[in-house]
Amino acid sequence: MQFTTDHIYHIYNRGNNSQPIFFSTENYLFFLKKIRKHILPHADILAWCLMLNHFHLMVYVNSVEVFHEKEYPQVCFNYIHQNPVKSGLVKTPAEWEFSSYRDYVGLRDGKMINREKAAELGLKIS
Repeated sequence: MQFTTDHIYHIYNRGNNSQPIFFSTENYLFFLKKIRKHILPHADILAWCLMLNHFHLMVYVNSVEVFHEKEYPQVCFNYIHQNPVKSGLVKTPAEWEFSSYRDYVGLRDGKMINREKAAELGLKIS
C-alpha cells in the first residue's frame, strides 16, 4: 500500500478464511510493538482495534487534510471502536482491552494514539 501525506487511512486485515491471527496476549503485544516501530515514525494513530481474527488501524500521515466526504473519518473512528461489540465479544467497547477506546475515555493512558490530532480533526467517541 502506498501512502500519501495529509491523508487518513483505514488499514485492516483479516486472517485467511477468517482464521485467528492472534493466539495469545503475547501475540497482541508483539503486534502493538511492531506498530509502534513501523507506523508511528511515519503516521499518527487515530484509532486501533485488534480482534481475534483481524485488526483495524486508522492513521493520519503528516498534516491536516480537507475531506471531500467529511463524515467518513468519524464513521471509520466509530466503526473501529465498536467492532468488538458488533462481533459479540463484549457488551461495551470499554470492555475490550486491545483497542484505543479505553485511551479516549480515560480508562488507560495509552501512548500510541495521537489525541491532539484526533481532536484537531474533530474525531470523538460517540
